[in-house]
Amino acid sequence: MIGVSLVAIGSATLATAVVVGPLIGDGSVYSAAPVTLVVAHTVYIFAGRDEAGPTVNDFIMNEWRAFSVTDVESGSWRRHRSLMRPEDVFSWATPGRAYAGQVAERGDGRFHW
Repeated sequence: MIGVSLVAIGSATLATAVVVGPLIGDGSVYSAAPVTLVVAHTVYIFAGRDEAGPTVNDFIMNEWRAFSVTDVESGSWRRHRSLMRPEDVFSWATPGRAYAGQVAERGDGRFHW
C-alpha cells in the first residue's frame, strides 16, 4: 500500500489518499525516487524508470517518466511519454543514471526540473 499526502502550500488544506498496490500494476513500468506535484486538481508523479533486469543488482534508469491522475482513489493513472534523458539535458550526466529529480513551479506559470 502506498500513501500519498498532498499539501496545498499557503493554505491549511491537507488531503490524504491511500493507493493500494502499484500505480502501474501490469509490471510494464518499474520506477524509483518519485516526487509529487499538485497543479489545480491533478496529481503528477515524476520518477526515474528502472530498466534493470531481475538479475541485475543495480539500477539502470535511462529516463524520467511522468504519471498523472485527477482522482487518486480511482486508480486511473495516466502514463506520459518519456520526459527526458539525463545525458540529453545535463552535460555531466551519465547514461543510465536518472537520479531522483524534482519539479517546481515558478510564479510565471512555468515549471522547472
